[in-house]
Order: sequence, then structure tokens, then C-alpha cells
Amino acid sequence: MNFANCRGCKKPFVKISSLYCEACLKAEEELFKSVRDYLYEHPGSDINKVAAATGIPVRKIFDYIRDGRIGLS
Repeated sequence: MNFANCRGCKKPFVKISSLYCEACLKAEEELFKSVRDYLYEHPGSDINKVAAATGIPVRKIFDYIRDGRIGLS
């Protein structure tokens, strides 16, 4: 078994493919869905506007871009 510390809560967990434990992964997906849904409804919004509207930090949105989960236009 491969153990790691969760990127979110820092607790140890059995790592399969994610950097997050199951609980944090679910929370992370909800945050991502908020950003994705906002961008779908407001295409062309800049990152500061998305962060202000969703309450999600700019740094986390940059992580989504860096990870290829959100594309730049």
C-alpha cells in the first residue's frame, strides 16, 4: 500500500491516484464545479471576477488552470 498525507487536511491516507483523501477530494470537486459552472454561465470572465463571485481563492483557480482542468481563452 502507498500512503501519503492529504493535500487538503494533511491526514495520512492510502494513496491510489489522488493527492486528496476521499473527504477532501469530494470537497475539492465541489469547489471546482463552482468555478466551472460560473465560467460556463459567464464566459470570458477574468480570474479575479471568478474568485470574487465564487469565493474561491485565486491561487486555487490558478491550480485548476495549471492542472489543465480549466482552459484559457
